[in-house]
Amino acid sequence: MTISNGPKRGSDVLAYTVTYGDRPFLGRVVAGMRGSAGMWFDWLVCAGAPSDALAADCKKLLHAPDASGVQYLQLWEENRGQHHATNAAMKLARERGYKWLLRIDDDVEFKTKRWLKRILKRNDELKRLINADLEKADKIKNIFVYVPTVLRLKVPVKHVGVMEKGQSYDVEIVPYASGCLRLLPMDLMKDYIAPIYAPCGRGDPQSIADYVTDHGGLQLRFRDIRVIHDTVEIEKADTPHGAIQREMSHYWPFLEAKDV
Repeated sequence: MTISNGPKRGSDVLAYTVTYGDRPFLGRVVAGMRGSAGMWFDWLVCAGAPSDALAADCKKLLHAPDASGVQYLQLWEENRGQHHATNAAMKLARERGYKWLLRIDDDVEFKTKRWLKRILKRNDELKRLINADLEKADKIKNIFVYVPTVLRLKVPVKHVGVMEKGQSYDVEIVPYASGCLRLLPMDLMKDYIAPIYAPCGRGDPQSIADYVTDHGGLQLRFRDIRVIHDTVEIEKADTPHGAIQREMSHYWPFLEAKDV
């Protein structure tokens, strides 16, 4: 079931968040991101096999005033996982004409104020600096995927280079990035399809990285724009059933039987 609270597109940015079961983070992440982004963006929530409490939270956020809620809701009876959610978000972004797709995990917290506004401003600046050195026929459009620095990850991603174009902030080039938060340009990602036969909780970073590389893009990380994803503490807070779900998501995809 997919429902929305209105037909209008209110931003060039569509965010999406994946959640499932009885995870308790959704209300906190929506409030935190709305308060720190520095600009408006539309938001899709995809909830798989939600508990009664989580389903109620989702519907409450859908019908909340615009400044505090979400605009689209996808509810599945099954926990279909992140790849199905990414494809649903991609489809919605293409149909509604969004220019950017922003993945926000339900258990991240931001430390940097006006993070989204700053990233988009820097995108314009980096394009201008790079295009100043290129011939007209070679000028780039939106080819950069942006991620923040993620604090408290178990295994931080090491950068493979830096960008030096005269900007006043540090830009690292990363080979792949976690899905904690990722801003994707739809110009670049227009043909991307997430790997639905990969395990529900695995394969996303590498799939995105392979596509971006094959299509001439780069993944860039800002050192001074930061989020917290305290992996150890988050996993400690799992219920026994939640811990089993998390473990199984590392091995099994969602497989759907369709009537023919």
